[in-house]
Amino acid sequence: MTTPISSTKAERVLVGDCVEQLEPRIHEIGKNMYERLFELVPSARAAFKGSDMFRQRKFTNLLITFRNVNSLDKMGLAFSEMGKRHRNYHRQFQNFMGPMRQALLETLGAELGEAFTPELATAWEHVYDDIAAMMVEAAPPAAMERRRSESRSLWTGPERRESWSLRDDDNLLSDVGGEEMIRQVHQAFYDRLFEDPWVGQFFYGKSKEVLVRKQTQFMVGAFGGPHVYRGDTPAIVHMNMFITDELASIRERYLRHAILSQGLSESIADRWQAVDRLYRPSIVKQSVDDCVVTCFGQFAVEAKKPADYQEPEDIRADSSGDKEKSAA
Repeated sequence: MTTPISSTKAERVLVGDCVEQLEPRIHEIGKNMYERLFELVPSARAAFKGSDMFRQRKFTNLLITFRNVNSLDKMGLAFSEMGKRHRNYHRQFQNFMGPMRQALLETLGAELGEAFTPELATAWEHVYDDIAAMMVEAAPPAAMERRRSESRSLWTGPERRESWSLRDDDNLLSDVGGEEMIRQVHQAFYDRLFEDPWVGQFFYGKSKEVLVRKQTQFMVGAFGGPHVYRGDTPAIVHMNMFITDELASIRERYLRHAILSQGLSESIADRWQAVDRLYRPSIVKQSVDDCVVTCFGQFAVEAKKPADYQEPEDIRADSSGDKEKSAA
């Protein structure tokens, strides 16, 4: 990261503490923030298109990210990836960063009243400016596309464009069969991941029950349901893990197998994975040096590929149709 940081440690602590206090009211704050943004810049609707539910999910993920700004100096890569994703939403997204800053500060002021002191307002201004600068510094679209095309394990251009067009698939929750079906899929998914001799290394010491619950909450929100997930965004959760393109592709094949194993259709699997793949660029890294360690005692997690590693035959079999479609 080359962007200088203007906020102080004390200011970042203030913002992090403020976010924790605001979390119970996050949906109302998001609604009010977007209403104010569209008043300031009506053309912003083109950049923030999609349903109200979709925008609420994006705002929730953004605001929760501010909870982690205590380690802002180590999070440049995560915010750079966020900037690249926003460039996919709108090529000139940076033009809306200023109005969004104003809309957010005004909304926070109205929500907090006298508690939104000049000191806290200044802290939010400085932290927002730091994050905005990191996002805008992200590689231009051409460079991003070159990086994504370096590995043939990534999805094709047409499939990627289809994935972005499905980011607002708010009917998916009901079409899948509701939250319980999503939980069953994730139970089958993590059962297999924990057993895998390569991918499973990322789960040493982790609670499968907790992972199933959190992933289910996250995807329920991503599929158009209520956003009750209160964990960190995928970029933050995985920023100390060296996840390669190959590992990400293996994970995707396990996910597809889990979806189909619960009796869901190929079409549902396609739509589920289109949403899931939106988060892939934020977790895949080119080298272990891209991993970010934010606290004492944390370390970069690198899974060593066993010399005799082979994917299970049933996993590859269930993904064969998906791969053929990607190659078409």
